[in-house]
Amino acid sequence: MARKPRPIDPTEGPLQAFAYDLREVREEAGNPTYRALAGRAGFSATTLSDAAGGVRQPSLEVTLAYVGACGGDVDRWKHRWHELDRELAAARGEPPARPDPEPAPEPATAPGSGPGSEPGSAAEAIPGPAPTPGPAQDARQNGRDALENGRDALENGEEAELGSPSDADGDPAEPGRSRRWPAVLAAVVLAVAIGVSALVLPKLIGGSAPAASMVVPPCADYAGPVAFTGRTYGTVTRVRQGPSLNADSIAEYPPGCAVSFSGFCLGDVIKDMTSNTPDMRWFKVSGGGVISSGVIHGNPPKGMQPEMCQGGSPMPSSISMTASQPGMGSDAIDLGATGTDLGIVGFAGYFTPAGAAVPGPKWQQIGFVAKSDSGFSSPWRLGPLRSEIAERGGIPVVAVACLGGEGPTDTVDVRLYRPGVAGELARVELAAAEQAVAARAACAFPREN
Repeated sequence: MARKPRPIDPTEGPLQAFAYDLREVREEAGNPTYRALAGRAGFSATTLSDAAGGVRQPSLEVTLAYVGACGGDVDRWKHRWHELDRELAAARGEPPARPDPEPAPEPATAPGSGPGSEPGSAAEAIPGPAPTPGPAQDARQNGRDALENGRDALENGEEAELGSPSDADGDPAEPGRSRRWPAVLAAVVLAVAIGVSALVLPKLIGGSAPAASMVVPPCADYAGPVAFTGRTYGTVTRVRQGPSLNADSIAEYPPGCAVSFSGFCLGDVIKDMTSNTPDMRWFKVSGGGVISSGVIHGNPPKGMQPEMCQGGSPMPSSISMTASQPGMGSDAIDLGATGTDLGIVGFAGYFTPAGAAVPGPKWQQIGFVAKSDSGFSSPWRLGPLRSEIAERGGIPVVAVACLGGEGPTDTVDVRLYRPGVAGELARVELAAAEQAVAARAACAFPREN
């Protein structure tokens, strides 16, 4: 079971206040595990946990990845990081590690539609075939990747000891860090070896040495209202005319572009590239067109409501839950839902978590599904929970219309599940605050237990 993180007193100093507020960002996101955040941020769970440890200043890149994975305000935290850097540098009597430059204006030329941008693509995040790299290109890329990984290991103090799995939700200040250095040193030696091969191999096979810098196509600099921003991370991110994979592609972005959005609307359900969960939100690009939320790092501000856009879907307006038992003696039941304009449904129950340190029920996600041939259906294996259900005479369960991970709505159906009862269950009334907690649990990104 994950250990509790070390408590932080934000009044101890600017570093502790910074880490304390980072933890608040994660808490506001529904307190996802660091392993879940790692899948979205591109950094390891240990590195992200260390960033909120309050022991040392995290790098700017790690900070922004942490905040972006939690759906926070990346621009605001960029300034927070530079403020902290200045304070810590002043306390040491040193200049800041990195100045906070004014962002340079990006080229106004929007990337045009290229090969593979025809409508009807089978997957939003997977463009047409990329050029096949040769041995020299492979070696150079492997060398860059290995060197980058070695540098990250040194900068972030990654846990790399063999046979000692890290507990990413634990105290990042736990002693015993000296055991990591043999593995870190090995990673660096390997990185250098691969880097050297990247320089030598091209000459052996008649290639040229790697370029000093990689040219990145320009990101569009659109004018217009900005409600939030996000960053592209797929090989190609398509801007479409409407919120559908069948809509025309009107522009393409390379990876790493910061895109401004004026709002969002609803459309085709797309699988998120990092969490592999369904999402029906499409972000409205300030300069025109929409991009699927599933291929963007970033989320709309909490409380923002979807707008209508051409060819979009309306907000879910009704939902009703049922339960059925697959067969005699089965240890599972099937939760189902029907309703109006549903795209994604989350299910949650109010029961005691397995292995909880302090016994007591809380709202926990049971399923998070998009519509399939069988409708919205989620199996629920009861197991040891049967005794709690029998003791309490039943437990509340909810079905919620979700817009995506961390995207609950007010369209909720609350029922009471009792042993042996199938079909339509008895309704339960919850206070508004409790219903909101249940909805957030049902629509959370699925968590690793």
